[in-house]
Amino acid sequence: MNETKLEIETFVLRGTGLTFPELFSKQHDEHLVSISANPGEAARWWHWQNDKCLPGEGWVSFILNGVQIMPMDAW
Repeated sequence: MNETKLEIETFVLRGTGLTFPELFSKQHDEHLVSISANPGEAARWWHWQNDKCLPGEGWVSFILNGVQIMPMDAW
């Protein structure tokens, strides 16, 4: 039986506008901050979103056996 490997990473949307959504996946580091890699900055943006109309916006990366379950361009 093959071993299953699941990798999960969560991101918070920075307070930047998405002028061209088609570029989002190519420039995701300008729009997202990783909660695990930079928890302080992620928390700052999370709290900044609290008084906005869509608080908690972000993206969750699910990689199962090396394959992205929901690619960024689907976001």
